[in-house]
Amino acid sequence: MDKRKIKVLGMADTRTKKKGTKRVHSDYVYIWSGVNQKEHAKHGVGFLLHPETAKNLLDTQQITERIILIKLRQNQSVINYVQVYAPCNDSYSDEEKDKFFETISDTINNIPDNEELMVMGDFNGKVGQRRDPWTKHLGPFSDNTATCNYNGNLILELCAEHELVIANTLFQHR
Repeated sequence: MDKRKIKVLGMADTRTKKKGTKRVHSDYVYIWSGVNQKEHAKHGVGFLLHPETAKNLLDTQQITERIILIKLRQNQSVINYVQVYAPCNDSYSDEEKDKFFETISDTINNIPDNEELMVMGDFNGKVGQRRDPWTKHLGPFSDNTATCNYNGNLILELCAEHELVIANTLFQHR
């Protein structure tokens, strides 16, 4: 395996129960965070790690059934991957969505400044056509036909608070 590349797949809406880590097909490592055993399987987040990448796993934090963090060593760096699955705009209260984004922010705040960060997943948000004051957090290809929804605004606020960029606005979509 090329040592310069970390092979990580983040997953959302896995509909898993409990929290765990196990080896799966071809020694890939599956790490997940789901709902309690007695609940209906819903939400859920996880990571699938290449066997060589899994050898560099330093820490796993299954924060909620919607947020999971893994910490990997890559050469001389430490990279924190946060995988999320946000509550949908129409199905959850603003208070639930606010709490979710506060938990992400708290998770990011606990990451040391000398470590790298990648936040990924399904935020169930549209940042839309609004550019100001968010220009430095958006690439040139945000959807100019959509309006910013509640989660989209929370995404933009999270990016501003933590100096993040929304990566899928950096390239053209179909």
